Amino acid sequence: MIFAIVDGEKEQQLLDNAIKEAKDKGLYRRLMVIKLSSQGKLIRHIKKEFGICEATIRSYIHRYNKYGLDSLRPKRPTGRPPKIAHWSKRDWERILAKSPYSYEKLKTDSEIWTLELIAKYLLEYHNIRVCISSIYNALRKIRSYKVQKARNPSNSFIQAQERV
Repeated sequence: MIFAIVDGEKEQQLLDNAIKEAKDKGLYRRLMVIKLSSQGKLIRHIKKEFGICEATIRSYIHRYNKYGLDSLRPKRPTGRPPKIAHWSKRDWERILAKSPYSYEKLKTDSEIWTLELIAKYLLEYHNIRVCISSIYNALRKIRSYKVQKARNPSNSFIQAQERV
C-alpha cells in the first residue's frame, strides 16, 4: 500500500490552502487525491470517488512524495506558440473596421474582407504567414464575425455579427 506523506502541520496547511485556491479542476482533483491518501484512504476507495484509474492515483502520490506540491500543478503546454489564436476581439475589430482597399499594401479594390485578404494583410503588415483555416478558427473563436461560406473557401467573406 502506498500513501501520500504530508510531513507536519505546515505542509498540511500548504495543501489545504492549495485546495482552497485551486481554480483548475484537474489540480483540485490531484490535491484532493493527495489529501485523502494522506488521511489513510485506500487507492481503490479514491478511485471510486473520483472515477480515475489506480495507476493515475499512484502516479500523483509518487510525484507528490518525491517532488512535493509543485509537481502536481499543471505545466505550460509545449509546442509551437499560436500566431493569431491569442488575438483579441479588439485586435480583429481594429483591422476589419477598415475596408481592405484602404490598406495600400493589399493592392485590392475589394470592399469586403475575404479570408485570403486577411491572410495577405497578416503577411504584409505583421509578417505572419498563416493558413486560411487558422484565420477562420480565430474569427469563430471570438464569435464576433460570421464567415460566409463560398464554394471556394478562400473566397469566403467576413461579416460583422452582433452576438448577444
